[in-house]
Order: sequence, then C-alpha cells, then structure tokens
Amino acid sequence: LDDAGIAEQTAVFIVSDHGFTRTPRALKPNALLRREGFLQAGRGGKIAEARAQVVAEGGMGLLYFTDPSLSEAERQRIRQLFEHQEGIAQVLEPNRFSSYGLPDPRADAHMADLVLLAKDGFGFSAKADGDEFIVPVEAAGSYPGNHGFDANDKKMNAVFVAAGAGLKKGVRLGQIDNLDVAPTAAAL
Repeated sequence: LDDAGIAEQTAVFIVSDHGFTRTPRALKPNALLRREGFLQAGRGGKIAEARAQVVAEGGMGLLYFTDPSLSEAERQRIRQLFEHQEGIAQVLEPNRFSSYGLPDPRADAHMADLVLLAKDGFGFSAKADGDEFIVPVEAAGSYPGNHGFDANDKKMNAVFVAAGAGLKKGVRLGQIDNLDVAPTAAAL
C-alpha cells in the first residue's frame, strides 16, 4: 500500500466466516446405521442405499430419514442409537432447530429430520464402512480440524480486524455480527 501510494486512503479488513477447532477423532454415524441395517455401504465406505443416513458437516451430523416408510418406532430406534454415544453432545429434534438458527424441516424440504452435535474434539465423517463408531481422524479420511459446531461455542467465532482510512486506531469492538461487515466496508 505504501509502494502504491494509497496507504493513507485505504482500509484493510481481515475477516473469516467462522471459527475452527481441532477434531482428532471422527464419528462415523453411517457405520452405526449400516450395522443396524438402515443403510448399505458400497466401495470405499460410500453409501449405496439408505433408509436413513447422516450428512457430515464438521461438528454437526444432519440425519435424514430417507425412506418415507420408516415407522415411528424405527425413527425412535435410530434416534436412540445416537443419544448416549461417546462423542455426541446432543441429538436435536426439529422443535429445537430454530434456537440454533436452523430451518424447520416442515418448511424446508432440504433440512434434516434430526441434528447430531459433536462434543469438543470430535468431528463427523460420512463414511459407512468398518465397525467402529469412533476412529482416529486419519482412519476416517477426515480433517483434523473442523467448523460446523454449535454457533454458541466461542471457538466458532470468526476473526475481524480492521485498520486504516476512516477507522479509529485501538478501538476494540467486542463481538460483532458478520452481517455488519459488508455495510461497514461499503460505508467506508
């Protein structure tokens, strides 16, 4: 900026859209569903057929009941498979989705039927092979760090640093809303 001669009239923003945390252990909910007969795995642990399956999203597992003929008893059995598993912090029902900023599946056909939240140190894998529910992240072919956890977890807070033209030096804003970044940049 100095070399270009525009330092005095330039503001610089350093931002991210989410935080990140270490996840050395992977949860394989689809392996558990496969063992219980709710899905079939194909080559490489990928899902071939599923009556229910989990889409891995870092620290969240989006559980879909993909077979409309699943009985209420089967749905409850699937829910109970995850309720007290090591690594699972919570199993969210749709009536709790809004408090996490998630859509209601009755209003959004793309939304999961249940949401699994991982405990700290765990992330979800979509693989359905093997018999273990918890494996080292390398064994699941997953990432050793993830986002996608409960947004109330302080580790998920994004970074925001701004300096330069139009901004006061040394001001600490505290927590801000990501939705305020673009209007602030536009105003400058």
